[in-house]
Amino acid sequence: MRWLRRYIEQNPFDLVGKAPLPDPLPKSIALSTFDSAIMRLNVESSAEASAVRSLVSLQPTWYWQALRKTLLLTGMRRAQIVGLRWSDIDFQRGLIRLRHETSKNHLEHYVPLFDQLVDDLLRVKRENLRVRRVLRENDQVFDCAPFRDLRRFRGGSELTVNDVTHFFRALSRELGTRITPHRIRHTTATELAMSTLDLRSIQRLLRHRPEKTTMTYIRSNVESLREIWNRRIKHSPVSRCVDKPSKIEAH
Repeated sequence: MRWLRRYIEQNPFDLVGKAPLPDPLPKSIALSTFDSAIMRLNVESSAEASAVRSLVSLQPTWYWQALRKTLLLTGMRRAQIVGLRWSDIDFQRGLIRLRHETSKNHLEHYVPLFDQLVDDLLRVKRENLRVRRVLRENDQVFDCAPFRDLRRFRGGSELTVNDVTHFFRALSRELGTRITPHRIRHTTATELAMSTLDLRSIQRLLRHRPEKTTMTYIRSNVESLREIWNRRIKHSPVSRCVDKPSKIEAH
């Protein structure tokens, strides 16, 4: 039985293949759920709802609607929407700059300022000006100053990643459906894919960078992204989730 005392020359686990990865269910959210979210937020903007402590975190509705629509149309991550500054919004050229310091892959790029977002962002700007009187280029776009009790937060008014997480947790509880910024990002890709086969444009919007594909180095036109969303919104049976383009002129 000498062979029992011999050492194994190769690890037997090296001969075992990798276990297959589970195929998770899609993380996207039905547009009808966004419809429900809008209707729920509208209900909670009433005076009666304002008195309910559990619903306070969902107000003001105009602010959270603007943030939610920005996430859906642009596919931004939480850190990107929190890091968005007024200097990043170009109303004249219709562009939003996502700076490298807020991007997961540390690359700066532009996404369209969609027509459906202009009115919302202009209202956010007006409400901030009402409180601050002057907005600097480096001021946060989704600053909470118009509605946050600054005494409670020791003068701090900037939106944080935790604030965004807290809002979507509260909204998820009210709807009975889990909604997160990351799921909204998946929804952006899913909805756009239903409207176009130009996957490179979707890749550019979400700034995905597969390491082992030449698509990493292919750039698509920013305007094509704008057209893709407009087509999807035009043919979608759900019209409230993202408003139709307006013709308001931004200044």
